[in-house]
Amino acid sequence: LNVIKEKGKIIGYDYFTINCPNKNINLHFKLDIKDKYELDGFRPNDVKYIKITRRIFNNGYKYYIQFVTEGIPPLKLSAGIGSAGIDPGISSVAVATNNLCLLEDLNPLNDFYNKKIIKKQKELERKNRQNNPNCYNKNRTIKKGSKLKLSNNAKRTKRQLRTLYRKKKEFIKHNQNLIGNKIIQNCDNIYCEDVKFKALQKRSKNLERSDKESTINTKNGIKIVHKYKKKKRFGKSLQNRAPAQFIKLLENKCKNYEISFVYIKTQDFKASQYNHQKDDYIKKELSDRWNELTYKRKKIQIQRDLYSAF
Repeated sequence: LNVIKEKGKIIGYDYFTINCPNKNINLHFKLDIKDKYELDGFRPNDVKYIKITRRIFNNGYKYYIQFVTEGIPPLKLSAGIGSAGIDPGISSVAVATNNLCLLEDLNPLNDFYNKKIIKKQKELERKNRQNNPNCYNKNRTIKKGSKLKLSNNAKRTKRQLRTLYRKKKEFIKHNQNLIGNKIIQNCDNIYCEDVKFKALQKRSKNLERSDKESTINTKNGIKIVHKYKKKKRFGKSLQNRAPAQFIKLLENKCKNYEISFVYIKTQDFKASQYNHQKDDYIKKELSDRWNELTYKRKKIQIQRDLYSAF
């Protein structure tokens, strides 16, 4: 590192050098010495290792140098006071504290990015079929063992598609960081349901018929049948929202701010079924999103996930 000093004090850094077998490469970078967070976070003496990462953009790859330093990162926020209950869902998270009730979508721009991704996928598929007609069967399926040759136009479309995936991933993480910051600022003790998201990802093994009757049109007329239940579970929703990533991210934040993070086993305490007025468990269907309670002799409705967090 080329250190810039003034009167014996470090006021900035100009560039650093990578030693290569043939020659040394000087990489310039900007460090805002007025930004306290940047100065506190960048500690050259505590650097454990440096890694080179690359990210895809519409015009190609861009390479970044990551400094990994030892110790706790600089703290931007101040932790609040009180307890917080968290009910993590597949697509949203519900939080209840003394001062805050929060029901947030983990990826509010999911439909926006998915529409763009599907459009690019169709565009890439169309270009591949035009450039590789010999690689497809008559029924429009791809021939086994065939290798597609991408044109320059198709390569550009593929880069744009991969860029959309990267933007979607980074937005999810950014949004989850903002939700985590809101929680940290309102509590110093967190209780969270221990949900096994990996188990929700698996398909069902049993093939069962639905109890609901359905009508279908046949050659002989209308027929009443019981359709098979879907084996699919929540794999796509988990991919689009990454709830397990949010819980891990929040747990790491709690370690930095010295906030206790306690997992509540769902087998011991079924928060979504518990009624605190009757002190009893009332089983509900997954489609029932509201709880009916009595408050000051009036019946009120409370959102199910928020009530579970409470």
